[in-house]
Amino acid sequence: MTPVVIVLAAAVVALVVGTAAVAVSRRRRRLHAEVAAVAAVMRRLMAGHGDARVDDAALIDLREVGVALNDLAVSGEDAARREEERRALAGVLLSVNRQIRAELDFDAIALGTALTMRDELAVDHVWLRVFSDALNPDGFVVTVPDTDDGALPEPLGRLFQRTSVAFWAEGRVARLPDTEGRRSLIGPDDELGIWLELAPRGVDTLLVVPLGAGDEVLGYMLLGRGPSAPRWTDAEMEAAGEAGAAVGQSLANVRIIAREYRVSVEMREIDRQKTELVSNVSHELRTPLTAIEGYVEMLRDGDYGDLPPDVDDVLEIVERGATRLRELIENLLVPSRAESAAVGRVRSRVDLRGVIDDAVTLLTPEAVAGSVALRSDLGRMPVHVVGDPTALERAVLNVVSNAVKFTPAGGRVVVSLVVRGALAVVVVADSGIGIGADEQARVFDRFYRAPNASGRGIRGTGLGLAITRSILEDHGGAVRLASVEGQGTTVELTIRVASPAE
Repeated sequence: MTPVVIVLAAAVVALVVGTAAVAVSRRRRRLHAEVAAVAAVMRRLMAGHGDARVDDAALIDLREVGVALNDLAVSGEDAARREEERRALAGVLLSVNRQIRAELDFDAIALGTALTMRDELAVDHVWLRVFSDALNPDGFVVTVPDTDDGALPEPLGRLFQRTSVAFWAEGRVARLPDTEGRRSLIGPDDELGIWLELAPRGVDTLLVVPLGAGDEVLGYMLLGRGPSAPRWTDAEMEAAGEAGAAVGQSLANVRIIAREYRVSVEMREIDRQKTELVSNVSHELRTPLTAIEGYVEMLRDGDYGDLPPDVDDVLEIVERGATRLRELIENLLVPSRAESAAVGRVRSRVDLRGVIDDAVTLLTPEAVAGSVALRSDLGRMPVHVVGDPTALERAVLNVVSNAVKFTPAGGRVVVSLVVRGALAVVVVADSGIGIGADEQARVFDRFYRAPNASGRGIRGTGLGLAITRSILEDHGGAVRLASVEGQGTTVELTIRVASPAE
């Protein structure tokens, strides 16, 4: 190879290398500039400038990166806009809750909700329907604005009732015209019928909002906008759905309260009628009973001549039965007297030791006959209370009699009197058959008898503890019971100790 050729070849190589170096340097500078541009836009986006964009048309090496960044910025801006709209619409739910939380009336809840939705969501027409139930056999409809032609035709009402149940089950709100392509619930023919009815009223777009709580749908709400109003956004639909759930829960709460109130009224009326019946029957029984007692007394006094000894024994049995019957009648009347205040109490200063001692003395023969050890521990100091001595004795008698009656042979009953602070406490403890835990809440109900007592054939009216509670409450006191089935029962009667001045 000649020297000239070698020189020319070296020159060509140097030219190629130099050109490549220049190209690499230019590309590096361009790449740096594009990276800097993209980085600047990213910093602006991170600083909260959601409208920042990369001029992707000016990019060469990072054009795809720029396009992706711009798409991400657009998505972020849309998400921020939706979040801002959701925050703004959070006031809808707050307004609805403020409107309905203090209401206990179906109509007030429905009207308050309709007016709130109209004002908060810029709605032109609202139809709110609450379905019928036992409390509202016909249901009711509230319309805003309230016009004579506001109610929807019955076929449309049935359509919206059926579809709202399905929408609630799916957890969604329906938007008409249907822009989601979900026509399985409201078909084209049904939707045509809707618009034939609503378009003449100025409704161009509609939301169907179910009102539900749990698994139950209690009604629906239709929110209509006119042609000049904006289309429904996803955030508005979400807010309307949350409001529908809040209203549904409020309606369910009112329905529960109304049902409980109605049951309470009915139970009070039944109880009043039962008390009245018992009182009337008891009074009617007194007349023939008085005649029986009177004639027995005259026969035993010899008004009709001398009687053979065996006849006198029979009359004694009749007299005991009449006395027992009168006691039962008096027991039947005590609760109604306490409730109606028909009998004025004779209040006086009473030593509870004497009341308890009389009761124990009276029931000792019954305890001895049943082989039950009955004893009392009354202390040495008097314990005075203010009350009706006869009523207080009846209360103590009822409890001690129950203890003796429900204690098997070989058992024991202890009656004690203690003072706890300002309260006198009569404690009656027995080792009897006890009362089941499930039954203890009902033992103070009138005429209630525990199954273990009925099953053993132990006689009773189921009035003793009910009467005792009535008497104690009438004296400002209370009755408490603790029991373990098969081990025994303890009953405490508490009443305020009398002050020295009383």
